Amino acid sequence: MSCPRPAHRCADASGFSLVEMLVVLAILALAASLSAPVLSRVASDRGIESLGERLAEHLALTRAAAIRGNAVLSLAFDPRAPAFRGGTGAPLTVPPGVAVDFRAHPSARAGEMAVLFLPDGRSSGGTFRLERAGAVREIAVERLTGSVRRQRGGTE
Repeated sequence: MSCPRPAHRCADASGFSLVEMLVVLAILALAASLSAPVLSRVASDRGIESLGERLAEHLALTRAAAIRGNAVLSLAFDPRAPAFRGGTGAPLTVPPGVAVDFRAHPSARAGEMAVLFLPDGRSSGGTFRLERAGAVREIAVERLTGSVRRQRGGTE
């Protein structure tokens, strides 16, 4: 339908009023503010998951290199860097805000945050715990087999 006078608006013309647009924008702003904490938690989860996967890969590669080279190799966490060092390849840097804890096998030397891999595939065993903003990943190394397991959350 067309208005007889183009300078005036017809009463039944389609469109949104300014008040309607402001209400929609207020609802969108409210939804965005409520979803921000959820989105940051998802990003934190993915960051810890990625670091856990890379750590598990470094551990598995270190075990394989120990077997292949018939040598004792280790992968250790250096809290001053903070990074995982040793094994094969470049150090694995830990991003800021990530807490690293290590639970060694009772037979391991106290104070070391390292896993030793022997030429026959065995290891000293232990569990690395990675945590940031409530997201937790644990990477466990079996003592007798040297196999690497990934776990979400804690087992306390």
